[in-house]
Amino acid sequence: MRTLLLLSFVIVASFPSLALSKDKLTPSPSPTPSVSPTDTATPSPRWIPAPPVNEDNRLLKYRVDTYLLSDSTGTNLNTFGDIIFRKRLDQYNTSAEGDLRVGKSFSSGDTAQTVDLLTAKVSYSALFLTFTAGRFDVGGSLSPMRFFGNYATMGITRADGLEVTLPLAFSLGVQDLTKVESSSSALSFYYFPSLLSAQYAKYDTSQSFFLSQLRVGTGIAGIPLVFRANVGADSTDYFSMSSLNGNLTLSGAIEATVEKDFTIYGEYGIQNPKYWTDTSALGVGIRAKGIYTFGPLSFDLAAIEIQLPFASSTDNLFAGGNNFNPSLAVQAQKSIFGQVQARLEELKINFSITDTPGDFTFARVNNTNSSFPSSTPIGLANQIPGLDVPLYSSSYSNWVWALSFGVDF
Repeated sequence: MRTLLLLSFVIVASFPSLALSKDKLTPSPSPTPSVSPTDTATPSPRWIPAPPVNEDNRLLKYRVDTYLLSDSTGTNLNTFGDIIFRKRLDQYNTSAEGDLRVGKSFSSGDTAQTVDLLTAKVSYSALFLTFTAGRFDVGGSLSPMRFFGNYATMGITRADGLEVTLPLAFSLGVQDLTKVESSSSALSFYYFPSLLSAQYAKYDTSQSFFLSQLRVGTGIAGIPLVFRANVGADSTDYFSMSSLNGNLTLSGAIEATVEKDFTIYGEYGIQNPKYWTDTSALGVGIRAKGIYTFGPLSFDLAAIEIQLPFASSTDNLFAGGNNFNPSLAVQAQKSIFGQVQARLEELKINFSITDTPGDFTFARVNNTNSSFPSSTPIGLANQIPGLDVPLYSSSYSNWVWALSFGVDF
């Protein structure tokens, strides 16, 4: 009986193995070949809409400033509001920016007295070039000087025109807007229909001004350096002692970042090489950023600049000369500019001071030193950085200043 039970258990236990072995011995049927459909090319769309604008690729901010200005025009208390808008470069190649300013002097009235378009430009950035058109800030590109300098453009830092920049260090893909604007090594070309103020500008090509720049960034002994060489020209001898002389105008600049937040810089310009002893000047400066914080008070920036004219005569009416009334002529002298930018938590404080009468700028020319019929200067003087307001004195012995308070939001 035990033998019969043991034999039955062995047969039952072995049955699954026998079935599995049968499956292994049975060949699997061959797969039936199937025909896959042929891929067809997707037709290109006949029309592609513009990329949507969203919060990720645009910037909109506001700024309010109140400033007390004491210069050659007298003492003025003004306030203005800026609307700053920008479409940044993201995955697309086009960007735009603008700064609209509305201002008025202190009074009981609500009516704005000035509406200024400080910047309004459109840029297209491809792999090998950046094209810009409109009103743009050219000052930071042409010169490291904050107040003096920009000798090739007679002190003008914002102008209407065209710009083409060819970077000398290429990078694949769409570049960030700040990288496009501050590329250390680049070759740039500019065209300005006129550098004069709107009421004196002529768009018949007689005031057209062309400018080219080679900018090279390098380093020596661990110190980053940026070299700039600017060459400008126009076709009409509008003013012989200016950049609009029918000939060339030249300037060169160097900028050295000694420490992370400490920079030494300078620019030498010859507005007309034919009269280089009367139209040349040297500007040098030092700048410190992120200085120190005392509780709620922070010192963000301090800068001082000196302008040394090389004019040896009184023939240049852009540097103190007066051919119309020689008894009023003076020889160009050394000028100084100083600025401190501080911050009381969010409240920005800007104090600037200078003794320059606007040498080597268009603000020097009026009916007191030339046959020009108007008492209004034909252009602007050097402008306060960060405030974008001209500041100039009536004489070298008179110090002028500006104090402003502003908030960004």
